[in-house]
Amino acid sequence: MSDSHLNHAFGIDVSAWQGLINWEAIASHQPKVVFAGIRASISWGYQDKWLPHNWKEAKRVGILRSAYHVIYPAETAISQMDNLFRALGNDYGDLPITLDLELDHGQSRRTITNIVLRCAKTIFERSGRLPILYSRAQWVNDHLYIQDLPGYDWWLAQYLAP
Repeated sequence: MSDSHLNHAFGIDVSAWQGLINWEAIASHQPKVVFAGIRASISWGYQDKWLPHNWKEAKRVGILRSAYHVIYPAETAISQMDNLFRALGNDYGDLPITLDLELDHGQSRRTITNIVLRCAKTIFERSGRLPILYSRAQWVNDHLYIQDLPGYDWWLAQYLAP
């Protein structure tokens, strides 16, 4: 697959919210679904109940996988990353792990930026790959010191209007 194809790849975000997913239908969808961000965990204790099924089925139908963790900025990085890596076991996916950055929980821009940096560092130390950072552009502008996060790949959400 060419680099330009990955730079403009169509992907989906799946979690327990979608329930049981028909991965055969996803694999035949047009435009082609190249990758799936599959929720693995949230904070220090929640693991998505559909992760094992979605992880296995996405791989089976040939869709590239990135596990994602939803950061709670008031919780410690190590407890959150321990939870993420417990959920993943030894299979970290085909693409780098993704950090979902959408919650501020009333924390300061500095606190949020610092927790992102600590989580990203832990992911790199354990997986050998820098994580992808996922969010919305406006949230990033409002809640992060972006200059403190150079060198990361970003996955910016683009929601379709109804």
